Amino acid sequence: MPVAEFYLKIKIANITKNLKQNESLNKELCLDPKTHSDLFNIKMFIRALEDIAEKEQEKLFEEEKAKAESEK
Repeated sequence: MPVAEFYLKIKIANITKNLKQNESLNKELCLDPKTHSDLFNIKMFIRALEDIAEKEQEKLFEEEKAKAESEK
């Protein structure tokens, strides 16, 4: 998967609103740093999306919990 497409998919999914390309993440997820630095390994890509979604879910849960406690 091309790097630009990865970030576009995340933006479209609206997982994180202020997302910018991250070179260290690009290097970690790329298929091969020397020959295919602009393509991502799809298994690693999916794991990265799962990690992002998990953090977002935790954040939403904490916000809901704080809201429920403030209403009591």
